[in-house]
Amino acid sequence: MRSRTSLFNREIFVQTFRSAGWISIVYLVALLFALPLRIAMDMTDGNAIDYYKPFITLFNYHSEIQMLFMFGVPILLALVLFRYLNSKQSSVFIHSLPIKRPALLHHFTAAGILFLLAPVFITSVILLIMHAASNAESLFSITDVFQWAGQTLLFSLLTFVLSIFVGMLTGMTAVQGVLTVIMLLFPYGISILVMVNLSYFLNGFANLFYMDRNLEILSPVLTAPVLLDGMLSKLQVLSYIVLIALLYTGSIFLYQKRRIESVSQAISIRGLQPVFIYGVTFCTMLFAGLYYGETQNSTSWIIFGYIAGSMLGYLIATMIVEKTWRVAGKWKGFVVYAASAAALLFLIQLDLTGYEKAVPAEQDIQSVYVLDNYYEFSAPEDQIPYKKKLYSKQNIQSVRALHQQIISNQEGKITAGHDTIFIAYKLKDGEHLVREYNIRSRETFKNELRPIFESDEYKKATNPIAALDSKVVDKIKIFSNGPLNKSVTLADPKDITEFTEIAQRELLNESYEMMTENQPVFSGIEFLTSDNNTHYMDYKTSYKTIEKWLTNKGEIKNARIMPDDLSHAIVFKQEDQDLKEEEDGMIDVKKLNKLVEQGKALRVEDKKQLDAILRVNGSGDSDQSYLVALFYQEQKFPDIGRIDFNYAPGFMKDF
Repeated sequence: MRSRTSLFNREIFVQTFRSAGWISIVYLVALLFALPLRIAMDMTDGNAIDYYKPFITLFNYHSEIQMLFMFGVPILLALVLFRYLNSKQSSVFIHSLPIKRPALLHHFTAAGILFLLAPVFITSVILLIMHAASNAESLFSITDVFQWAGQTLLFSLLTFVLSIFVGMLTGMTAVQGVLTVIMLLFPYGISILVMVNLSYFLNGFANLFYMDRNLEILSPVLTAPVLLDGMLSKLQVLSYIVLIALLYTGSIFLYQKRRIESVSQAISIRGLQPVFIYGVTFCTMLFAGLYYGETQNSTSWIIFGYIAGSMLGYLIATMIVEKTWRVAGKWKGFVVYAASAAALLFLIQLDLTGYEKAVPAEQDIQSVYVLDNYYEFSAPEDQIPYKKKLYSKQNIQSVRALHQQIISNQEGKITAGHDTIFIAYKLKDGEHLVREYNIRSRETFKNELRPIFESDEYKKATNPIAALDSKVVDKIKIFSNGPLNKSVTLADPKDITEFTEIAQRELLNESYEMMTENQPVFSGIEFLTSDNNTHYMDYKTSYKTIEKWLTNKGEIKNARIMPDDLSHAIVFKQEDQDLKEEEDGMIDVKKLNKLVEQGKALRVEDKKQLDAILRVNGSGDSDQSYLVALFYQEQKFPDIGRIDFNYAPGFMKDF
């Protein structure tokens, strides 16, 4: 009579429970502490229950503990259950039994699933009993329990099967654990590394735009926090189920190919050892390139990072595979890798796909954004009020001209500069074409930027005050710069309407230079609207219409610092100054007066000259400027400002 072997072997299962059952018990204790015990505490504490606060999910109870055990327990189970693969004596014994390898794999996998299922099942039953026997409806529902159990098991099974798959690739338990953690994050991490490094050499590549496309779904660890706010989508659940099936099928295949003598080998499948070595080399190369690219902002340093990182990665990976530091004669493979990497970088530079030169046709464009960076594009419009699309034909033409000029100048590489221009086209087919460029200076493209910035559409799109309806304005407040608390409040509807229209004309009449260069400012202006929003604009010294209106209303003296508010001012060149701030942050007035006596500083008392200083104060922001100390009436210490050499009145240039 032919004997048959059963899938279930009682002796093996007993041994399995002895070696790994404790993990399931610890998991159960952790879940009981995180959920039933915590919920019971809330139920006995009436103040802890907020009946008006909407419940989210059961994962919100001790979420850190739940997440840690949801990923940690499956990895630990896989390490313990398949430890026999990495021990020569155990491996020889287990594989000498009259049980085929797939059956062995099924047995240990089933045991692991049981150890994962039991704590979740027991916890779920307790939660259901609590729900039926008490007033737990305010804390969770029956549906919440089933959703919690299902999603917990889904993540646990995915992690468990992934760890089994990794275990078939290695002959070392420690490596299995480390590689499992790495693989949980690898798809997300490698995507980030590739995108950041692409932005260094692919002109206009907006890496942040692509990195913000929900890449977290590539990693179960980064996807898990979604459980705090709701459920996984049906597509995510289906994807994880398919991935579990593929990983387990792959585990069966690798197990059958695995040699018993591969015990203690870092990579047990010889044919996959080069994949491991080159994979580690590639990742360390990209990481080193990212490090030097972000810290040094230089192409030469990035290339250095690629060379140093790839050499280090290749060396470490080879040592791990060979289990020795004597790998000096193993550099032939690195030469092949280096040549391949150089060829890949060369192909990227060739731009065979035409990515760098792509500018959409005018008739295909529905709207366009022109912003300083991607963060402004990605933020909601209620947070970035000036994030508005441009629709006019003229602006679309101007943006295309700007884009083409940037491409012609070969601007946008990492070495170009620190200014950025972000362009996003919304095409009529619903797609986006997005580019972000590092440029040396916006001044290089002022002729292309000027028609965009000076258009009414752009000004209204980027400044909410330029398009503000005066009917929704409840109050306008003008407050002066400087230490004096001078302000004007407009509450009369007629005054609000007149002032709003004047302020809008000032904004719409601004030139490109006035919008982009550092401008001296008298005061700040706040528009408080009926929806409890506040819009702010500067009262620039160049706003003559606002000044005239305030003068006619008799409020100019309250809206800005006037010459009569000053006793005098002292002007000196920055390179000549010998002043240091005292411990309280104030200027040493004695040294300041000494500079005047030495002819290194100019004391100004004439009211007209003081007014001229006030009109240009704040225009300087570099070393090419005067420093001015403004002494207010009956104040001991001055207020310090800067005046750009180009803005300075004639009398200041004579000393």
